[in-house]
Amino acid sequence: QQGKRRTHDAQLLQWQMIPPSSNPVVDVIPFFVKWSASSSHPAQQLSDHHCHLVSLTIRNPDPTPLVALLSSLNFETKVMTGTAQIQAEIKAENGKTVILN
Repeated sequence: QQGKRRTHDAQLLQWQMIPPSSNPVVDVIPFFVKWSASSSHPAQQLSDHHCHLVSLTIRNPDPTPLVALLSSLNFETKVMTGTAQIQAEIKAENGKTVILN
């Protein structure tokens, strides 16, 4: 699916959404956004709050097909057996760690 829009300063953002695959069947999988090389990345417009992603963990009742799918996309993250969930651990400049589910 293609998408595009103009930013508040009239820059054109263009992207392609890559939806989750229905094969293999998994309970949880993130979708991906491929930003066009001809447009600026929206993150370039954000203020730096000095936070960084420490870890991303994906849980799925049967992690095997999810591991294979993510591997085929060269997407490295921790995949574990459990109730379907995506969890991000983010560390702030002040040292505080926040976990988002």
